[in-house]
Amino acid sequence: MKVSIESFISPVLGVKHQALDARLTDPVKLIRDLGLSGEPCVLLDSAGGSPSLSEYSFLAWEPRLSLTVSGERAVLGSGAGMMEVVTDNPFQLLRDLLTALAPEGIAAVAASAGVPVAGGAFGLLSYDAGRFIERLPSRAADDLGLPALDFIFPRRLICFDHRSGKAHLFFEDAAPAAVAEAVEALERQPGEGAPPDGQLPGRHTHDLSSVTRSNMTREEFEDMVRRARDYIRAGDIFQANLSQRLELEYTGDSLELYRALRSVNPSPFSGFLELGGYQVISSSPERLVQLRGRKAQTRPIAGTRGRGADMAEDDSLTAELNLDPKERAEHIMLVDLERNDMGRVCDYGSVRVDELMVNEAYSHVIHIVSNIRGELHHARDAVDLVKAMFPGGTITGCPKVHCMEIIDELEPVRRGPYTGSFGYIGYCGNMDMNIIIRTLVRQEEKVYAQAGAGIVADSDPEREYHETLRKAEAMVRAVELATAAAASHGDG
Repeated sequence: MKVSIESFISPVLGVKHQALDARLTDPVKLIRDLGLSGEPCVLLDSAGGSPSLSEYSFLAWEPRLSLTVSGERAVLGSGAGMMEVVTDNPFQLLRDLLTALAPEGIAAVAASAGVPVAGGAFGLLSYDAGRFIERLPSRAADDLGLPALDFIFPRRLICFDHRSGKAHLFFEDAAPAAVAEAVEALERQPGEGAPPDGQLPGRHTHDLSSVTRSNMTREEFEDMVRRARDYIRAGDIFQANLSQRLELEYTGDSLELYRALRSVNPSPFSGFLELGGYQVISSSPERLVQLRGRKAQTRPIAGTRGRGADMAEDDSLTAELNLDPKERAEHIMLVDLERNDMGRVCDYGSVRVDELMVNEAYSHVIHIVSNIRGELHHARDAVDLVKAMFPGGTITGCPKVHCMEIIDELEPVRRGPYTGSFGYIGYCGNMDMNIIIRTLVRQEEKVYAQAGAGIVADSDPEREYHETLRKAEAMVRAVELATAAAASHGDG
C-alpha cells in the first residue's frame, strides 16, 4: 500500500557534504563523542578482513524517519510523532519510503564523493522477515518479541572510505554547528595503532556451560540433529542449518561489549545497532548481498573448523577442512542454491562464481568461502534483490523454504535477528547487507549468542553440537572481557 507521509515529515532542503582526512580507529569513542550513547544509531564497521571486503564503514544517526514492523503492524516515527500502518507487505513499504524520502539529487551527491551511498535506510531484517516473503508455519515461540524489520532513515551519515583514508559527512539540512561538532569528534579519533588481533585472547574452547544457559540441553540439540537427518534420508531436504541460543547475564555498557567483540573477533561485516529497547552487537564474517549500480554479489560461507594452537596446526586443520568430502559437497550445494536465488532477479547468463572454495580465518574458526556475481535485471531493484536472497541459504539449508519450515518445527523459539541481515539500502539504489551471525543481541541485562551447524545425511550429532560452541566462543569471550573490564574500572 502507498503511504502518504507529506504531512508527517518535512522535505529535505539540501544535503551538505564535507570530506576530511580521518580514519575509524575507535568507533565506540566516536559514538560517545557525538553524544549517541543510548540514542538510535547504526554503525556498519569493516573491522577486519581483506581490503576488498573492508572498503567502507558507516555511522548513521538522528533519524528523519524510523520504520519498525512487528506482525502486520508498521510504526513510522518522526519528529512529528508516530504513525501506525497495517501492511502485509513491509518490503513494498520500505521501497515506497526510500522513494518518498530521497532528497533531490542524492545519487549525484554520492557519486561526486566517490562513495556508494549518501543516505537511505540503515537497519535490519530479522530472520522472521522471511515470513513476509514465504508462507511459513508459526510453531516456534516468539519469546524475544523483537521487530521483523527495524530501519532508520538518518539525517546524519558518515562514510569512512578505508581506501583513501577519508571520512565523508552527509548532513541533511544541517546547521554549521552540527557539522563542526562531527568534524571535531572525527579529529579526536586516535591515530592508527596495531590492528585488532582477535587471534590472541581465548582461542581454545572452554566449558561454555559454566557461564551460559542454552535454550536446549545437549541431548535435545543432538536429537534435533537426528530428526533433521531423518528428513534428509527420507529425501525431503538435502541439508539444514540448526542452531542453539545461549543466554548470558551482562550489566555493563553495550558499547564496551562491542569494543570487546571487535577486539576478539574482527570481521568485515561487523556492526553495532542501537534500536528501540535492544542492541545488536555483531562481528559477522558473511555478506548476504551487495549491489553497486547493477552489479550484484553474494559471499556464502559453508564449512568450518576450529583454529589451531599455532600456524602449523592451522595449516593442518585447513587442509583437513578442504579435503573433507562432507564439507565440500555441502559447500557446492549451497553455492548452487545462492546462484539460483540470484538468477531469479539477474540477467540470464550473467550469474557466475568468481571465487570458489577459498579459506578465510577468524579468531576461533576457519571457513570455506565462495563469491558469486551477477547483473541485476533492469526491471528489478535492491528490494527485489534482497527478497530473492533472504534469508541466506547458508543459514537455512537446501531447499530453502522447506528447510525454513523444518527449522520452525525443530527449533523451540524464533530466531529473531539471528541469521537475519543488517546493513543499508541507499536512496541511490546501492545496497550492502550482511548475515547476522557471530552476533550478540542484548535486551536489558540479558545477552543472547546463537550459533548453528549445517546438518547433512552423515552428520555426527556430537560433532555438530561442538561446532555450535566453537562458533559461539568468540561471543562468550567478548562478554567475559567486557565484564572483567567493567569490574576492573569499578575497582580502580
